[in-house]
Amino acid sequence: MQRLPVEVARRSGLIEKLHSLKIQTLEGKIMSNEVETEQNGGKPRYKMVKWDKFMCANSLKNGDMLHFNFVTSTQVLELKSVDRK
Repeated sequence: MQRLPVEVARRSGLIEKLHSLKIQTLEGKIMSNEVETEQNGGKPRYKMVKWDKFMCANSLKNGDMLHFNFVTSTQVLELKSVDRK
């Protein structure tokens, strides 16, 4: 999930102002990750910078299915579970 779903971008305020996003690992550690925009058919998409660092720190591989929950009150994207490839 290098690119963020539109709903997460909206609820986190990224649409109004670009900022870093907090991500919580399965172990409860909170990491901060910068976000940048890219254009897709004239509309902005929001993408995590250095997503590979998060993947490596959590022993994740391409093809793993990650399940997240975004908590608006704390502005944290929580990794809830991983289905390993």
